[in-house]
Amino acid sequence: MTTVLLVMSDTGGGHRAVCQALAEALQAHTPAIEAPIVDLFALGKRRTLADRLVFSYGPVIRHAPWLYGAAYYLSNHPPMVRLLSWVENGLLVRRGRWLLRRYQPAVITCVHALVVRPMLRAVRAEGLETPVVVVIPDLVRFHRSWVVPGVRMYTAPSAEGATLLRQYGVPAERIVETGIPVGRAFATSVERSTLRARLGLDPQRFTILLMSGGEGSGQLPALVNLIDQASLPVQLVVVTGRNARARAQIEALPLFTPTRVFGFVTNMPDLIQASDLVITKGGPQSIVECLAAGKPMLITQVLPGQEQGNDRFVARQGAGYITRTPAHVAQAVRRLVQEPDELARLTAAAQRLGRPDAAERAAAVILGAIAG
Repeated sequence: MTTVLLVMSDTGGGHRAVCQALAEALQAHTPAIEAPIVDLFALGKRRTLADRLVFSYGPVIRHAPWLYGAAYYLSNHPPMVRLLSWVENGLLVRRGRWLLRRYQPAVITCVHALVVRPMLRAVRAEGLETPVVVVIPDLVRFHRSWVVPGVRMYTAPSAEGATLLRQYGVPAERIVETGIPVGRAFATSVERSTLRARLGLDPQRFTILLMSGGEGSGQLPALVNLIDQASLPVQLVVVTGRNARARAQIEALPLFTPTRVFGFVTNMPDLIQASDLVITKGGPQSIVECLAAGKPMLITQVLPGQEQGNDRFVARQGAGYITRTPAHVAQAVRRLVQEPDELARLTAAAQRLGRPDAAERAAAVILGAIAG
């Protein structure tokens, strides 16, 4: 049995989704592969400063995204990256060493910036030569802390991402542009009316999915209210993630538009496939999942830092619109409901831009590191 250790952090929902897609692709390639997924920051009872920083991610991006952006930009310089490397302290390295002893992996795959350095240090401390592959789950922009000497290979999320890696000093021969891994289910062809019926929706009604990442940040209640006031022949599916307050606010609205509200879900492929249009913040995983399913998007906001540029990427490729306010969202929804040719144009662009094979391509890079 060959073990590929997938190391990440449960910030948002994207890192685990990438790991699950990679595990699926690895095991489809070679059934004898074991691919455990481990959150390095959730191991043990003692909390490090790095743990506390990671666990604060959800509350910060919901209530003070500007603070996250300030921290991102202030730290995104080589001297600061070196200075802040002390955050990845001895306890994280000891956790990494414990993982190496328990799983004895043939290759380590890192899917969070803050796990790369501790895992490399753990490999060296154990006297091993286990290759480390980094899979970057951000779309066009990402922090310098992803780049650490000793990484065997990087998978780039896009052409822009590959360029940025080279600018950060990674040799071109260590970069493979694969796209961001997504699960097979996002690209599986399923009759839309069948999915809608299964979800308790009108099989024939124009369906809009509203979501705002695993942490449920954004303006979901205001968006739902304005779309409802537009009195359009649509139905809404709303995913609030871990934001129970937003879910309660939406469920309390006196809506005339047929609306189903969910919290954190595990059937996102079905919800996206059942939709005609997706309204979402600019999280990279949400974007690539929609593109893999060939669904056009309205991007409502981007988190300062690594999400900046994601909305322009979608708009530049013709797969959606940038909509900064709830009023703009309502206007765009009205246009796309009333102009099916424009909706078809955006849908075709999304289908061209999607990379449903990204997980298989990244899995090939990981398996190649074992051989190489």
